[in-house]
Amino acid sequence: MFNLTTLAGEPHEIKSHLAIFVVVAIAAIYAGSHLLSQRKELAAAEPNNAVKYLQGLRAAEASRTEKPAGTPEPKAPVADIATQFQMSQDYRVLFESLLQSKEKSAGLYAAHILSLCTSLRTVKFDATPAMSDLQRKAQELMTARCASFTPTELDGNRRLEIAKDPRTQGEWVDLKWRWAELKTKDDPNRKALLETIFQTKDSLLLDWVGPTLLMSPDDTTSVKFNGEVDSRPFARSAYFAAWTAAACEASESGCGFGDPFVVEACARDNTCLGSRQEVLRHHVETHYGKDALALYDGAVPKLASAIKSSDMAVFGL
Repeated sequence: MFNLTTLAGEPHEIKSHLAIFVVVAIAAIYAGSHLLSQRKELAAAEPNNAVKYLQGLRAAEASRTEKPAGTPEPKAPVADIATQFQMSQDYRVLFESLLQSKEKSAGLYAAHILSLCTSLRTVKFDATPAMSDLQRKAQELMTARCASFTPTELDGNRRLEIAKDPRTQGEWVDLKWRWAELKTKDDPNRKALLETIFQTKDSLLLDWVGPTLLMSPDDTTSVKFNGEVDSRPFARSAYFAAWTAAACEASESGCGFGDPFVVEACARDNTCLGSRQEVLRHHVETHYGKDALALYDGAVPKLASAIKSSDMAVFGL
């Protein structure tokens, strides 16, 4: 699974899926050396970004204040669980709702919330004064989302119990595990399983499979897509970012302003943009330059198209 921390360093380790079943490594997103230039960029773009970001915050706040505190969020159709995940201000409430849900994606998102909140619950911004109103609001939202979980609910033993709970299982969790258990790239079940995952149109599940699809079998740094191998130093970083963006493009949720990835980028570094795709694009350009950005821009629509059409050939299947 892609995150900004792994993007910033080479080579990329693809850790055991078993070890990271409910672990999402979320760390500081960018180095402080480029904060000043980002503040200048934000000053020019902030009016438009403010409208988009605050619209999302207001929508989330309205949905929260219309019902008494602690009321479980309503069960949702499959396509809406990802949207609820983006718009929720209290992941504890959403987590409880998901445990009661019969939707295929509920267990996947419940486990992901526990993993995410384990990392986010201890985040403090007291020593990081906000440089904009957007950043302040993002910090407040990022802090509030996991605040109602108790420490014991997020410790290792409790998370292991939850992972075994039938309520955190389900069809999409099964798809994730089956993909993790594939032994080789030549496994005869690989193509059919990938087609099923593509058909979910869910960015969280899609993001899980990307790295193993794109890694070239020839070495640990290059990528392979549509029969072509790219061994440039930035290729894997650009392609992994492009995959995550493409998963958003192909999904039903879109990864917009309430997406945890987007909120964290704004909260930590004042990079307050309207979607995960925009955050990733900014990061690739900032850390890897124009050539990497060109690779990213070219790869996103191709990868999104392959996901939407279930084009197995471009992945060598």
